[in-house]
Amino acid sequence: MPTPETPRPVLFVEDNENDVLLLKHAFTKLSAHVPLLVLADGKSAWDYLLGSSSPDGSGKPSLILLDLNLPKKSGLEILSSLRIHPEFKKIPVLVMTSSTLKADINRAYDLGADFYLVKPVDAARRLEMAEAIHAYWLALHSDPDHVGADPTMSRLRNMAEPPSPSR
Repeated sequence: MPTPETPRPVLFVEDNENDVLLLKHAFTKLSAHVPLLVLADGKSAWDYLLGSSSPDGSGKPSLILLDLNLPKKSGLEILSSLRIHPEFKKIPVLVMTSSTLKADINRAYDLGADFYLVKPVDAARRLEMAEAIHAYWLALHSDPDHVGADPTMSRLRNMAEPPSPSR
C-alpha cells in the first residue's frame, strides 16, 4: 500500500519495448523518479485495474499512459471502460500513441482522454514530453508548490494534439 512517501504507480500500457525503454531513459536522464508499472497489452492492464480496487483507492494508479494500438484490448476500449467504471473514471489518462489520425484523436477525447500525445521520434522532443509528463504527475500527487510541479500543465497542453473543431 503506498504511503505519502511512496506514491501510487503510473500505469504505462505499451506493447512496444523500445517505446518503454525510451520513456524510462528520458525519465532517468531527467532524474525523474516516476514509479512506472508497465503492462504490454490491454487485457493485462484491465485485469490489473480490476484487481487494484481497494476501499481507500491506494491500489489504483495515479495516472495512466495509454497506447491505442494494443493487443488483446485496444487503448480505446480501455479508455471507454475506464470512463464508465465508477472507481476508475477519474484517473487521468494520457494517450501516447503514434497515430496522428484525426479520427483517433477525436475518439480518444470523446471517450475522456485528458491529453492525446503523439510519440515523438526526435530525442529532444521525447525528453521534453517526458519532462511535461513528470510535471503533470507531480502536480497530480503532490503539493502544487512542490519543486517541479506545474499546476497549469501548460507544457503538456502545448504538446497535446487538439480535438478537431468540427467534432
